[in-house]
Amino acid sequence: MIDSILQHPTLINHIRETCEDNGLSVEIDDKLLLDDCLDPEQIIILKPDSFYSSRNMLNPPPSVDCIVIVKCRDGSYKFFIIELRNCTGTDLIKTRIIEAKFKTITHDFFDVRFSEIFSQEKYKIKSVSTWLIANPFNTDNLCEEDYKRKIKGSVIEQYLYLKPLRILGKLVMITPFLPRLEKPYPKITPC
Repeated sequence: MIDSILQHPTLINHIRETCEDNGLSVEIDDKLLLDDCLDPEQIIILKPDSFYSSRNMLNPPPSVDCIVIVKCRDGSYKFFIIELRNCTGTDLIKTRIIEAKFKTITHDFFDVRFSEIFSQEKYKIKSVSTWLIANPFNTDNLCEEDYKRKIKGSVIEQYLYLKPLRILGKLVMITPFLPRLEKPYPKITPC
């Protein structure tokens, strides 16, 4: 799959070395690096919001920031579909806004525009993770108890009640990550 993406005339223009946007980023485990760069045998990062840009199309649909694909030793793949939101308050992380971004990836990017790569039965998908990484409440320095009190009844709690999305044959929930003392931002790890 990674080779097909590297050879695709459109997707090659949307490959990145990092998953970062809006001042936020996702850490990549050192085992996925080769000479301080992404190991192209193990990992690739796509930036779908650069594809869904007004430079490329009129009235583009909303899109997530990154798709990280990790190749496992057994030849299967782990997908991380990530939205990064550096915002104060919760207006920009309402469930309907964020859910629409993930649905664009599922229903258009994977199933229509690039189905020759992503909808092929020859690739085994081990797992799909959908992450919303945001810090609307300045939770970085909160302990777990204060964190739970802060998000109770908020839009973050609403993500627990969303209907799962079907992505690449897997049912997945959008998982919000807010930094706090005990749990910093998530890391992309090998299989």
